[in-house]
Amino acid sequence: MKCKILHESAGRIRVHLNCRRMTLHQADVLEYYLRSVDGVREVSVFDRTQDAVIVYRADRAALVHALAAFSFDKAETMDLVPDHTTRKLNREFEDKLSWTVIRRVISKLFFPLPVTTALAIYHSIKYIREGLSALLHGKLSVAVLDATAVTVSMVRGDFSTASSVMFMLRLGEILEDWTHKKSVADLAGAMSLNVDHVWLKTGETETLVPIGDIQAGDCVVVRTGSLIPLDGKVVSGEAMVNQASMTGESMPVPKPEGSYVYAGTVAEEGECVVRVEKALGGVLFIDEAYALNGKGDNDFGQEAIDTLLKAMEDHRDDLVVIVAGYDGLMEKFIQSNPGLESRFNRYLHFDDYTLDEMLEIFKMQCRKSQYTLSPDAEQDVKDFIYDENADGVTFGNARGVRNLFEQILTAQANRLAKMESFTKDDLMTLTRDDVLHARGMEDNTTVAELEAKAAEKKDE
Repeated sequence: MKCKILHESAGRIRVHLNCRRMTLHQADVLEYYLRSVDGVREVSVFDRTQDAVIVYRADRAALVHALAAFSFDKAETMDLVPDHTTRKLNREFEDKLSWTVIRRVISKLFFPLPVTTALAIYHSIKYIREGLSALLHGKLSVAVLDATAVTVSMVRGDFSTASSVMFMLRLGEILEDWTHKKSVADLAGAMSLNVDHVWLKTGETETLVPIGDIQAGDCVVVRTGSLIPLDGKVVSGEAMVNQASMTGESMPVPKPEGSYVYAGTVAEEGECVVRVEKALGGVLFIDEAYALNGKGDNDFGQEAIDTLLKAMEDHRDDLVVIVAGYDGLMEKFIQSNPGLESRFNRYLHFDDYTLDEMLEIFKMQCRKSQYTLSPDAEQDVKDFIYDENADGVTFGNARGVRNLFEQILTAQANRLAKMESFTKDDLMTLTRDDVLHARGMEDNTTVAELEAKAAEKKDE
């Protein structure tokens, strides 16, 4: 295919392909074709402009020859593109973010006040409905706070602020959805690595060898854009590694010398040498595995499950898979697929924390943050935990205790804001009044009334 060199510097070249239009799939084909060229370290393909940026350490003439010999049809037959790429998913959410911002700008600049007011009222229905639903179920969740912020602004007649709040909430929803789907997609890719060869480093020499020849103790080179094929420890260099497939983190984390890296994660930036600790085998732990049952056009959950089942069958002597989550949801997840039900046949049940243990977790959180819980508030905290733990699934044990701690801190901040002056002890002490206000209760509420309320929740 004909290409035009737009810019060139030492070890880096930007080329433009003479084609009318490049699809997302064709961009993937070009990217992985160029990655397969010896000496190419990094490739970025821009489908909208039909450009490619290549960072290389090979002979320039060999790279130019590879570009001249490229054609989409020929590269397609080479079967270089993995089953799981996130280019389409990323583009979908880029477009969502762009159009959300564009609509906001158009609304602010061109729509008259009556129209923007009507739009604000219409869009607020969703948030108010979700907030009311949470309150009806006895939950003080983020949905309630969102609905409160929107409703208060609208009641005051400040529809511009209400619209701004809903705009920011919409951006947050898009980013949260993107993070979830990308994590699942990365997980699917991690379980089907499709890595056939790796660069083995011996002294100052690098040799491309089949991954099956790698033994524990060997050193392999991982460069920008490369999938880390095996578990190991970084012995030299540093890389920014995307671990979303394992941890759900949307941002890459630095891996300097001495850090551990894991198969299936991706080096997004940098270069490092990894000493392999296990040539084959390992443990794959998937928390809240029922999230893989998500539905959507670009949700890779089912693909991840299918790939997981195949990996468990192909490597049943060398791979341990652990899935974890809440009892009822995990039972539904296992029963959702006959393959899962037949392969996961050993179960471990971990009892929830007791009330006394969760109170101790709360005290530990206080000590960690250098707060003091007043003695007369301890029983109220215990009652607070008991009340919220009536629904064990949504409360979430230790995570629920942490949320209660943060609610009590908010109540304390509100109390201090009303005081004309306060001491350091006031700042670092959580009182009974703070706990009661966090619960939305008055001082004369009795424990018997609280227990009756909890019993009503259990009966629902």
